[in-house]
Amino acid sequence: MDGVWRGLDRLFTGLLWIAVACGMTMTTFVVLASVMRYFVGSPFRFTEELVGLLFVSVAFLGLPWATMHNRHLRITLIPDKLPAAVRRVTDLLASLLVLAFCVIFAVQSWEFASFSLMLNARSDMGGIPLFPWMVLMPAACAAAGVGVLVRRLRGPMPGDDEPPPGV
Repeated sequence: MDGVWRGLDRLFTGLLWIAVACGMTMTTFVVLASVMRYFVGSPFRFTEELVGLLFVSVAFLGLPWATMHNRHLRITLIPDKLPAAVRRVTDLLASLLVLAFCVIFAVQSWEFASFSLMLNARSDMGGIPLFPWMVLMPAACAAAGVGVLVRRLRGPMPGDDEPPPGV
């Protein structure tokens, strides 16, 4: 199980770095579009569409790593006050809810993405094919679901954003 965790951690860390690169590219295009609009007078036609697609990429490519390391936004005001035994139950319920969401969202977004492939959907201004961007949603949600399962089976790792269960 340790090898599986390390392999997934490397994969999800790689996806996180791709998300970082997408974020940097997104920022670069916003700056370039502003320069083109205000200094050249002719903005790029495709910038808004590409920036939107890159934003979706940032969000979904970072999701598996954040889920596996429990580094996503959490509201812990009430759970932190609970006894350890009750907190373990609420953590399990939260994991089950996240897993259910990942499965349902992955299935629904896959249907949406496959429909866009069938239509050969492209963005309006830039003609960017949408399927490669849309398939990130089900793939990332499926990966996040696997991350939840591995995390529940393996437990937290050093550096994760929570104490071990029962503390």
